Amino acid sequence: MAGRDIPNDPQSTSFGMAPNVEAFFACMMPVMSGIAYLALERKSAFVRFHAMQSLVFGVAGLAVYGLLWLLVWVAGTAAPSLAPLALLLWVVFILMWFSLWIAQLAAAFTLREWQMPWFGGLSRRLLARLDARFPVAAETEAEDA
Repeated sequence: MAGRDIPNDPQSTSFGMAPNVEAFFACMMPVMSGIAYLALERKSAFVRFHAMQSLVFGVAGLAVYGLLWLLVWVAGTAAPSLAPLALLLWVVFILMWFSLWIAQLAAAFTLREWQMPWFGGLSRRLLARLDARFPVAAETEAEDA
């Protein structure tokens, strides 16, 4: 949801930091910090969204990284002529992943709820299911309105 006004008030987060700083930290180490901020942040839906997106992005990135590494290894041993192509694919993936990660960090720090391609919608749906099961962030938003 680009364009939504996110208050940069330290009182609007559980840790007393500005939401952009917390969201930035939630994206720093995609899997670990995503889990930590999802578990500990109780007030800010903005921080929780970035934590969930970071978690989904990190898990997907690790899975694809592992599959591409396996492809490079298999291509290197079974079909050495395909190894350079597989290695190029692996390098392109790493550069794309790194670029998306930097864009996510920038969006979090500038208070934008930028939805990453493929991961943003999934993150929203997973966060909605999580909040429905454990209604923490939804209650806080209702109280703020």
